[in-house]
Amino acid sequence: MLYTTQTLPHYIQEIHIYPDYDPGLFDADIALLQLDSPVQLNSRVQPICLPTEQSTRDNLVEGKRGVVTGWGMNENETYSETLQQAVLPVVARERCEKGYAESDLPLTVTENMFCAGFEAGRSDACSGDSGGPMVFTDDSSKERKWVLEGIVSWGSPQGCGNPKQYGGFTTVSKFLDWIHLFF
Repeated sequence: MLYTTQTLPHYIQEIHIYPDYDPGLFDADIALLQLDSPVQLNSRVQPICLPTEQSTRDNLVEGKRGVVTGWGMNENETYSETLQQAVLPVVARERCEKGYAESDLPLTVTENMFCAGFEAGRSDACSGDSGGPMVFTDDSSKERKWVLEGIVSWGSPQGCGNPKQYGGFTTVSKFLDWIHLFF
């Protein structure tokens, strides 16, 4: 961990992995980390809103753009020391599966997942971004609120930002009942 004068370390007290997680398919790829102490909010550390069924219906439609952030690999194939972001459009499940099938990389996009990215590639989440957020603005809110609709889960085994090889995200709203068991 890179420490600065503004960095406050937190330690994990407990890890809750979703009981039906399937590592072979990356299905139900979600876990909750319980920290040993509360996080102090400031201008750089803010909470995120959990999705609702309505926000997911509004946001996870083909073409709607969300923001994914992380410290993963960049175009130089090194891990970033600064937080990176990419604005990516949601891709229909069928188009996502077809893109991988055309690359001889068949995969299944389950009902617990969605895909995002550009047909031509370029911008993408990458190695080291897994577990990071994909957020959307809540258009039904008067104030600008951000909603956590996705968690970076998987991508192409051939690398990041390849044409028609979209990124895979866990759909957070599918797990709200489980999340509320802990928080």
